[in-house]
Amino acid sequence: MRKLRNVIATKLIQPVLKQWLLTHDIVVNNYEFIVTKPMKPANFEDLLATKPHHFVFTSRVAVEQFFKLLRATKLQLHNSCICYSLQGETKTTLQKFGITPLLTATSARQLAQMIRLKGYSETVIFCCSDIRRSELPTYLQQQSITVHEFVLYQTVLQPQKIMHHYDAVLFFSPSAVESFFELNQLINTQICCCVGNTTAQALRQMGIANDQILIASKPTQEAVAKLVCEYFEHYQAI
Repeated sequence: MRKLRNVIATKLIQPVLKQWLLTHDIVVNNYEFIVTKPMKPANFEDLLATKPHHFVFTSRVAVEQFFKLLRATKLQLHNSCICYSLQGETKTTLQKFGITPLLTATSARQLAQMIRLKGYSETVIFCCSDIRRSELPTYLQQQSITVHEFVLYQTVLQPQKIMHHYDAVLFFSPSAVESFFELNQLINTQICCCVGNTTAQALRQMGIANDQILIASKPTQEAVAKLVCEYFEHYQAI
């Protein structure tokens, strides 16, 4: 008989993925280790009204809040505007609003490098949270690309103590890593499945060993679910 595995998800994952994992004897316990609150930049209307812009998005929430503000202010994007984004949920959310990103990447650092190499932009607007990684804006500024930040939402940590046994944790952002480890620790038999390299680096900074960190092939919930499934299938077989 196969052993039932218990997994912690640090954000709400799609019900269809929970059901799919259950068919592979993996029980997912959903927790929300972070919540977001919308914000509006003071210069939103003025900056958008002046000229076409080049936007950078690294999260689904930033995309959703950006287009909510567009609707609320009755502004429209200029036809010649350019959008850059991370792959996964960020890209697919932009596409839902009819926007095809000109460049996409699997990490903020890689996206910044691609923006510099292509040379399309002298100035970009980085749509982000009040808590955000510095790799992208720092790199672009070092390459003489001006970065304006639109802080579109606040990220609030919600630390929660997990009282039951679990075999793995699914992480979808560095902020979730910070929130999780505020009240929890891992033992060396537990693994972390990450949505990308930036989240993995946040785990390393928490002292988690490399052999406990797995990184999904794509920055999507589906890829993270497949990763944890493949890990336990392999573990079960040896």
